[in-house]
Amino acid sequence: MSRASVQTITAPRGLARFTPWRWALASLGLVLAGIGLAGVFIPGLPTFIFVLLASYCFSKSCPWLEERVLRNRWLGPSMRIIDGERPFTRRARCWVLAAMWTSVGISLGVLWSAGRLTPALAWSVPAAALVGTACVFLYRRGDLASGPVDHQGDGVPAARQ
Repeated sequence: MSRASVQTITAPRGLARFTPWRWALASLGLVLAGIGLAGVFIPGLPTFIFVLLASYCFSKSCPWLEERVLRNRWLGPSMRIIDGERPFTRRARCWVLAAMWTSVGISLGVLWSAGRLTPALAWSVPAAALVGTACVFLYRRGDLASGPVDHQGDGVPAARQ
């Protein structure tokens, strides 16, 4: 990648207009983004919810930080799927399901080996994973009632291209 093609992100000039509330939201967003980034590498730690909350905090406090999250190598792809810029591919679904069920298996195995696996946990953890699996299969980009989604950004719905 050439140096000329890399876009730089700069902070807004009016940092003086940042109120304590905006600083608090930006700080919270940084903490949430850090936890979300750790979730990419630590099995069982959710990533998406922390990144989503961080993006919300950044959108209300520092839009240029939100842009950095969207451009991040590890966090950006999942955020672009949720924003509707990219489809939720079959490969991504397989990775999500494999990670989720591996985490469930490891969690149940550790609880069982420690002697702390109760019947309630033995049923509720896989039941929650089944709900998660259904959500992964049922997730569709955009509102289904609003019609076809414009994937290209050219104003023509995907069904007509």
